[in-house]
Amino acid sequence: MKKLIKNHLSYFTVLFIIISVLFVRCQTSSKADDKSEWERVKTENTIQAYDDYLSKFPEGEFATNAKTEIVNMLVNEAKSGNPIESYDFYIQRFPEGKNKNIFESLVYEYIIKQDSIEYFEEYVKRFPDGKYLAEFETGIFNTIKSGNSSLNYIGFTKRFPESQYINTIDSLLFDSAMKHKTALLFEEYLNAFPNGIYKVKVDSVFEQLLYNEAVSKNTKASFNEYLTKYPKTTHEKLIQIESSPSKQIVKILDKNDSIWKTITTPVTLKAIEGTKIKTLIENPGYMVDILTYRVSDKNKQKISRTLKVPSKTIVSEYFTSSASTWAFNESKDKSEIDNNTLTCSVKSIQFQKLKKINIDFNKNYEIEIKFRITQIMKTNIRSYFGIVWGEENKVKYYFISNQGRYNYGSKTQAVGYENPYGYSGWDGYNPESDVWIKADNYKKNNFNTLKIIKTGSKLKYYLNNKYVHFENDMIRYRNSWAGYGMGNVNANIDYIKIKQYTD
Repeated sequence: MKKLIKNHLSYFTVLFIIISVLFVRCQTSSKADDKSEWERVKTENTIQAYDDYLSKFPEGEFATNAKTEIVNMLVNEAKSGNPIESYDFYIQRFPEGKNKNIFESLVYEYIIKQDSIEYFEEYVKRFPDGKYLAEFETGIFNTIKSGNSSLNYIGFTKRFPESQYINTIDSLLFDSAMKHKTALLFEEYLNAFPNGIYKVKVDSVFEQLLYNEAVSKNTKASFNEYLTKYPKTTHEKLIQIESSPSKQIVKILDKNDSIWKTITTPVTLKAIEGTKIKTLIENPGYMVDILTYRVSDKNKQKISRTLKVPSKTIVSEYFTSSASTWAFNESKDKSEIDNNTLTCSVKSIQFQKLKKINIDFNKNYEIEIKFRITQIMKTNIRSYFGIVWGEENKVKYYFISNQGRYNYGSKTQAVGYENPYGYSGWDGYNPESDVWIKADNYKKNNFNTLKIIKTGSKLKYYLNNKYVHFENDMIRYRNSWAGYGMGNVNANIDYIKIKQYTD
């Protein structure tokens, strides 16, 4: 047994000696290779060569020397070339950046020589807490002040929030805003200096500016801008809007008839003192009605709307039957129904088609017609289309010309009387010189809608559902005739509707 153990120990001893010899030889070989490679790299003396050495011997005897040589060569390149590029390569190669202060000075000196404000960003990106920020701060401020910078004061305050020039910029922006008094400059100041020296003064002047614009423009945009920026203004007034019956949808319109808000009664609405708003109710079964209301200076105001009772339809002609009694065929004037449209071909200078209907024009009513002028017969004579209603020798009319001008009135003459100048008494042979009123929503070469609504003694006129005018109607009728009239035109009629309100 002792002999066996002795033999095993001899075996392991021999094995250990062999491994030790091989390890020493490998170390000797590795050191020789390391030194040989280093001698070659020193002879080549390039950044790439030193990088190759480090990739082969990252923990080599000369690794520190290789890194030092790379840094030295990058510093030399930075001195003679573009230090920004050299620094970027350095950080990419040595992220720990132990020598970055050397490059910072070189980058700063390089940027100063460029005399370009954009290079400042390059410095800040690489050295956000750099030691040369103060030098850039003064230079940039002076450049902006001289008007030669691509930056502005707002950009400057964002980059240098603790700058020595903050109070100076505060004053400069304030002076500019007060000189020009534009919303843009006031907003610029308040955004840059939410707690600025002149904030209270700017807020006061800016609010007055937006208030004046809200009153003068009277638009959805001006309302919203003012109330959004100054929700606690003293010019904000509360209006209680009620309707009978309640639970009615009401559209609040601005000067341009744009919908500002849609509400359901009863509701309290925030509005701006001095502005004009329109409350439009057009719910099914009730008479369409618009009320223009000027917001007063009272703290609490009320708009009460009483809806008219449902109407009775007297005429609802959509020309679905070829036997329509609204069609005509006379010696030189005729019409025919095509695709649910009445196509009128008229050779007379003026033509009317009226029918006796079962309606009381002394009570409330509504007449509506949708039409399109398709042809002008003579260019030197007024061309128009419209509604005619009343009795046999006393009628009212509401016409719109193809030039987009409307007229209305009354005539004491027989229905069907041919007057080449139209009902209004204007000069028919000088269509550009007249007293007809210009409408801004007439659709030339397209279908248009004319509507008349009588409530009490008031007669309201609408063009394409936009209220255009009203007059006091004091005429009393004994008979009930209604229809359409046209002058110097051919036209298509889409429908005719007449309602009697039963209130």
